[in-house]
Amino acid sequence: MDIRKFGSDTDLVSLWDGTVVYNESVLFLEDADGSVPDAPLLYHPDEILQVCSSTCDVEYREGVDFAVVDGKLRRLPGSRIPTLPHNIPYPAEKTEDVWSFDCIDGGLIAVLGNHVLHRHQIFVSYRHSDKWNGFVQSDRTMMLPRTMKLLRDGKPVNLMFFGDSITTQADVSGNSLHTMPDMPSWPELAFEVLHESFPTLTYTNTAVGGMASPWGVEVVREKFADPVPDIAVIGFGMNDATGDSIKPLEFVGNICHIMELARTINPDMEFILISTSVPNPMAPHFDKTQREHEPLFLQLEHPGVAVMRMTSVHDGLLTRKRFYDMSGNNINHPNDYLSRAYAQTLLRVFGIH
Repeated sequence: MDIRKFGSDTDLVSLWDGTVVYNESVLFLEDADGSVPDAPLLYHPDEILQVCSSTCDVEYREGVDFAVVDGKLRRLPGSRIPTLPHNIPYPAEKTEDVWSFDCIDGGLIAVLGNHVLHRHQIFVSYRHSDKWNGFVQSDRTMMLPRTMKLLRDGKPVNLMFFGDSITTQADVSGNSLHTMPDMPSWPELAFEVLHESFPTLTYTNTAVGGMASPWGVEVVREKFADPVPDIAVIGFGMNDATGDSIKPLEFVGNICHIMELARTINPDMEFILISTSVPNPMAPHFDKTQREHEPLFLQLEHPGVAVMRMTSVHDGLLTRKRFYDMSGNNINHPNDYLSRAYAQTLLRVFGIH
């Protein structure tokens, strides 16, 4: 039973505007000593409207399960709100059934799939009076002149998504976890709104999990062939900068090559380049040069190429929230909440707030 007071119709209510936040995700992670730190929210809550489980079947009570203390959410003794034991994301030793890597503090950090974070996270809805003063994506429609003219003239436009697992939307409730609240991928979320504004728009998603830009170069002629896109949203970078990473200039060169090859199929094709969200800073195997991509992308921006600045968006959210509050796997996949930020950021590229 879905007991949310605020359902899927609020998924695209702006995270950065207004005075109400809907279904913000929070995780109570235990410290190594078993204590449970208070959880910060994106804003200072003036009034809590609802706190419920991320699977939308349990509602938690203020004064019984939680309290608001100095603007943070405090889990009270005896609370029904779940906590995640410290040794799950930070195991003491490597085992065959848990994929783990060296942690920045000298221990280990685990990749947590199979619903682990989702079923421990909770949703918080609240009113606030403070305003967002951090980064917000700007309208980039001036960089997409052909696409916007076609859409405004009511002509058919095919929008294609091309990238890695973040664009396939691994670890989102409705796309790969198949659990409540059953939220679709962020490309689907954004497309629903874009299609309302531009009914002649269609979309395809050719992203594949685990891939990086060299693969993108190899498969352009296959992935861009049928249907041929008028505009392509390209989302690589997380995997390129992981492990034995590709140097930023080489990565950007690959993205340029992808665009060059795509334009041999459709010379008028336009592009939106996504600078990736960032990985867990506690995982040095993953957290490398991702932040160096965005400024290089911005140098490519001109009519025909727009930049969706998800790196700056995620870094802005991280000034107020913790990484694992917004993570789907503790390492590099967004959860439902951060995926909503992805969708809202793409809509802002198209001038829709």
